[in-house]
Amino acid sequence: MASPAEAALTWSELQTWPDDGLRYELIDGALQVSPAPSYRHQRVVNRISADLTVWADQHGGQVLSGPFDVYVHEREYVEPDLLFVCAERAHLFTERRLPAPPDLVVEVSSPSTHSVDAGAKRDLYERFAVPEYWLVDLDADMVLVHRLGAGAGGYAVPSRRARGDVLDCVGAPGFDSPVARILDA
Repeated sequence: MASPAEAALTWSELQTWPDDGLRYELIDGALQVSPAPSYRHQRVVNRISADLTVWADQHGGQVLSGPFDVYVHEREYVEPDLLFVCAERAHLFTERRLPAPPDLVVEVSSPSTHSVDAGAKRDLYERFAVPEYWLVDLDADMVLVHRLGAGAGGYAVPSRRARGDVLDCVGAPGFDSPVARILDA
């Protein structure tokens, strides 16, 4: 029997698989498979993307909706629902992947993905030093905003943003978007 390290998949191996419409991600070599997202999920991603793109068009930076590979290393890569990279770091993109931490990652959680989004992916983004991670929880009707703590080496206690609150982004100074507008997409 192979040990877990020997059985772990790599990004290079996954690139040889046929496209079957599913989302494949690796966290510590373990395969994570997600079905196609729901209508509401996609509307929320589109709303955040549109709002961030308006900001990026005025101030610089790149906004990409998933799937697009964020490559940590051969045994860890994810395809966030949305990512933002500031103008000063946009040169890090390659045609196929981003081999560096984005300035912001957004995951829109559904019942089938919530435990991975709130657990393994959150932990990976923290280890990869993604400065900001938004977890949009459609069931709870709120957004959890995780930000790296000053000198703490990890995410501070997340702030909960509900209807009536506004989302702002440290990597996009001056950006704001009403949470209700996003959740009502």
